[in-house]
Amino acid sequence: AEAESRWRLVESAWHERRATGSSLRVVYDRPSEMIVRGMLGHRRSITWVRPGLSGYQASACFYCAAPITPLLGLEHSADVDHYFPHMLMARGMFIDLDDVWNLVLACAACNRGPAGKFHRLPHGDYLERLWRRNERLISSHHPLRESVIAATGKTPESRLSFLRSVQTRATEHARADWRPPR
Repeated sequence: AEAESRWRLVESAWHERRATGSSLRVVYDRPSEMIVRGMLGHRRSITWVRPGLSGYQASACFYCAAPITPLLGLEHSADVDHYFPHMLMARGMFIDLDDVWNLVLACAACNRGPAGKFHRLPHGDYLERLWRRNERLISSHHPLRESVIAATGKTPESRLSFLRSVQTRATEHARADWRPPR
């Protein structure tokens, strides 16, 4: 499933470049949990987000490293989590938190269990982990790399600075103190 998902992204990126001469811009569609082309008034599914991200997290929960799978309906099926909670946009953070740079795969216990993250901010220790995950995605020349670069910056330093600035703004609305229950 992961290889098929990646291949669909590659083909979509090639088609976009041939058709428009520009890079593929993608966003996350929460209701369908799919990666879609980021065009105003036109949303076309490209792939499910879980398989596309799974390989960059070694099939492990972003927060506690428990084994997860991108396949649905299994005991260890991954949840798609917004590292910076989606509710921050409703509280005045005018940044697209549905973009791939902010999405991670988490186990059910970390995402929605009794001590789960829900709308909380992860402890600041996890910010560099998010940056490293995004850098792995970029260095692999995955078609999502252009989307991450466009949203977060052209250099590794600018991308880390971007994440730190989002973290600073997010802590105006919530404490960054959540850690996994394990």
